[in-house]
Amino acid sequence: DRQGLFGTISSGIVKNVILSDSRITGSDEVGGIVGYSTYSTVQNCHVTNSVTIHTIEDNAGNHGGIVGQEQLQNRIVSCTSAAQLTIVDGKNASCYGGIVGQCEKIDVIENCISNGVSIPNVNNIGAIVGYKANGTLVNNYYRNCTVGGATTNVGTKDGDISTNDGAVQVDAVLSETETVPSNLSGKVVFRREFTGGKASTMCLPFAYEKGTD
Repeated sequence: DRQGLFGTISSGIVKNVILSDSRITGSDEVGGIVGYSTYSTVQNCHVTNSVTIHTIEDNAGNHGGIVGQEQLQNRIVSCTSAAQLTIVDGKNASCYGGIVGQCEKIDVIENCISNGVSIPNVNNIGAIVGYKANGTLVNNYYRNCTVGGATTNVGTKDGDISTNDGAVQVDAVLSETETVPSNLSGKVVFRREFTGGKASTMCLPFAYEKGTD
């Protein structure tokens, strides 16, 4: 139980971590960055598509690309995941999420992106969070994710959450190192790290209707 780069954190901060070329195997509360988190913040952490989060146990629970389970006043902010979550055939499992497996009381998941996450067909699964109990989701996006064999309306176990873009699908996720194609349509997320106190200019080769950010 409680496996990850950090197994358990309490009243702490983990930030600016990139995890790649890894395989993490565990039973309950397993995540790429943190297995189990309480009263803590995980910020600007990224799990690449070369990371596999795996279980061989029956009835394993709470696996996430970033955090397996967060409980009591956690914040998961500006993280990205392309993790591959897997389970041995014939085993049961529950609460698997691209960012967080289970999000509980007074927890926040904000400005996170799942891009290319793969999750098996188990109970309570979502591209952003598998199971959300009284947590808050704000500005979280997913693209090109396969969740229990489905690819649309899979933001959480209850589907997408459109309020505050809590967990919604987008057509493209772009970074500042990519060439922006001129034929983009639909909802696009542009991920860029800005420097506080310094001006930034972004040039797009198409008309842009100003949003909230």
